[in-house]
Amino acid sequence: MGTYMLFLGVVLSQLLHIFTRNASQNLTTEERLLLISCFSIVASLIVTNFFGFSVTVSNIYLYVIPACIVAVLHKNKFESQEVVYRGSQAVRKRIVIGASITSMAILYSVARYLAADVAYAMGEGLAGVQDYSGSLTQYYKAYNIRAEHVYADRISNVLAQITLLQAATKGDGNCVSHLNELKPCTQLVELYTNAAISGSPKNPLYHRTQSRNAILLYQATSDEKYFDIAIGAIRAAQQLAPTDPRYPYTLALFYLAQQENIKKPTDKDLSRFENLAVPAVEFALRLKPNYRDAIYAKVLILKQLKKKQRCKDTY
Repeated sequence: MGTYMLFLGVVLSQLLHIFTRNASQNLTTEERLLLISCFSIVASLIVTNFFGFSVTVSNIYLYVIPACIVAVLHKNKFESQEVVYRGSQAVRKRIVIGASITSMAILYSVARYLAADVAYAMGEGLAGVQDYSGSLTQYYKAYNIRAEHVYADRISNVLAQITLLQAATKGDGNCVSHLNELKPCTQLVELYTNAAISGSPKNPLYHRTQSRNAILLYQATSDEKYFDIAIGAIRAAQQLAPTDPRYPYTLALFYLAQQENIKKPTDKDLSRFENLAVPAVEFALRLKPNYRDAIYAKVLILKQLKKKQRCKDTY
């Protein structure tokens, strides 16, 4: 942050320099208008970055425009300096070859990144229309090009969806990995989930994906260990983003889903459910009082607890 502020200070000081008498005498009218325009652009970029709408293109302009300003203000120095290279012909060839190899490597890397991004975008589109088989193929294509944790995160969620579908249709429970290996779907879900989290352990979204995947596996297998994993993952996400109301809301939903699976709940079950679900959903509403989904979840929770009056008051 300190370096960034120093950079902006130098740029602004150079821009203010154009209003001094000595500097303006050496500039044409067109150059002065250009610098004033650059000043406006830099000012707007500073405002944009401050409010958090910065994108890659605007950041490029943030550094390119000051370079233009310096070039115009100090044009006499640049014009008076003549650069003469006195190296041998062999050295020149090595420089050209090295620069060419470097450029080709950069272009190859950019091309791979673009190809992976295109495949990922296609996978996102197919997943949006619930074509999980097609989306998984595209995600695998992207992951084989670049083993990014973002891709692993999406792969794990699609595999969890496929696992649930296979359980509903009495499938064999096996899925294909990105290496074209046939393995149990649950094993692959855990594999790619762990790959995503290990790639960015401080990303709460990956922990949220892990919780969603675990709930899907819990629904597919009825194995309580996946429910425990889901609870642990959503709590980890909540620790990383304590002011996000979605995480306590999701936690309450998980407890609600578990309670709804109990056909004949005992008083002990209801007491445990109330002590876990109600505080979670109320905490979500404290963080965001107008959170409609959390309000509706609270109504469903109170309905399970057979507290009709509180249910009506909440609704």
